[in-house]
Amino acid sequence: IGKRLRKKAVSPLGPSGKLTSFKEGIGRLPEEAANALGDAVQTGERVLRLSRTPEGHYAVETSRARTHHARAVVVAAPAYAAAECCRELDKAAGRALESIRYAHIAVVCTGYPNAAVHGDINGFGFLAPRHENLRVLGCLWTSSMFPQQAPPGHTLLRTMVGGYTDPEAVGLSDGELLNLVRRELHPILGIDAEPEFLRIFRWRRGIPQYLLGHGAILREIEAAEARQPGLVFAGNAYRGIGLNDCVLSALRARRLVAGLHRLEGCRLLLLPRDRRLEYLLALDGGLAFIPSILFFAVAICISFGAGGAWAGGVGLFRSRFGGNEVLISLMTNYVAAFIVQYLVSGP
Repeated sequence: IGKRLRKKAVSPLGPSGKLTSFKEGIGRLPEEAANALGDAVQTGERVLRLSRTPEGHYAVETSRARTHHARAVVVAAPAYAAAECCRELDKAAGRALESIRYAHIAVVCTGYPNAAVHGDINGFGFLAPRHENLRVLGCLWTSSMFPQQAPPGHTLLRTMVGGYTDPEAVGLSDGELLNLVRRELHPILGIDAEPEFLRIFRWRRGIPQYLLGHGAILREIEAAEARQPGLVFAGNAYRGIGLNDCVLSALRARRLVAGLHRLEGCRLLLLPRDRRLEYLLALDGGLAFIPSILFFAVAICISFGAGGAWAGGVGLFRSRFGGNEVLISLMTNYVAAFIVQYLVSGP
């Protein structure tokens, strides 16, 4: 995946015009990530609380009575879990995260011999409009999209039940869910046999819902990221629920964290008393897409431009009022120095 992303011609969303997956299924993605990261990944450890240290770093307290410290934290948990661990750090962010609703969903995976499926399933699948009076939300024709995920001569289907309008469906028994598939899916696809393969997955709070007012929630979360430099929220609860959207969310998180760390070395020259500098560093995230070499070139150009504008003010004062440019320069330099000190370390 990393090699693909490094090629400029390849989109982080994958090849256009086609659906893609791994031969072993999408579970291969976190497995490969865990293998690549090695001991850096710690599982079975729940985050209980996120706080700030006097130095402005983050303290991550876990269920194993351990505390991890970091300059930046990417919270990629579901919104309800993120709200729980961030509530004390930023109450407004906790309320915004908690207000994101989730829907329960059950996924019924059934496998049949090809000869038992008489409908045309050469495609992606279907979604069921509510006015059709079906309880199933839709069905994905998995073996048509990814033939390697079913044995030769067999068909694999994934039927979704539940959703925001039918939260009770996830509580149905295996037998009730299978009967629902028999009653509603089999006639649609012309299936005349019992499934040879059956797996049922229940996902409580599985799909975030972008309800009316979601834009205001996002603005509050983004404001919290500005108030807490180095804290970034990522995942499918914010700007898209699909895997492609999660990839874009991860790239956004990387960009914001890179923007924070790119100027971290400047803190050696600055007073650490106040966190106002970190707020300025968070704003730098907007330039983090620029490669490092170009970033420093841009920073130097901006510095020259700002210095030239400041010196231009001295020249304007000299030409209009006839003042001594040396004395004016000294006085304005002191003003500039105090402004920078105020922005960095506070009054």
